[in-house]
Amino acid sequence: MYHLTCDPPPPDVAARLIHRPGNTEAVLTRRLREHHEKTAPLVPYYDQLGLLCRVNGLGTVTEINRRVLASLGVSAAVSA
Repeated sequence: MYHLTCDPPPPDVAARLIHRPGNTEAVLTRRLREHHEKTAPLVPYYDQLGLLCRVNGLGTVTEINRRVLASLGVSAAVSA
């Protein structure tokens, strides 16, 4: 994921990116709000069933991937 100003993509990637004209701040804010409203009720449901795994999402992609796989009981070597 890239931010055109703060974290721009490398030049070889930038040419392949698609920026939809409808991706305005207002549209993205609405999408995020809607996502949270619709998914938030699932958290207590899956927690009550003992199926919810919370994973720290801070760190490198590799670190987070290892945490996700560990929470699922999958060895990181299997995913490589």
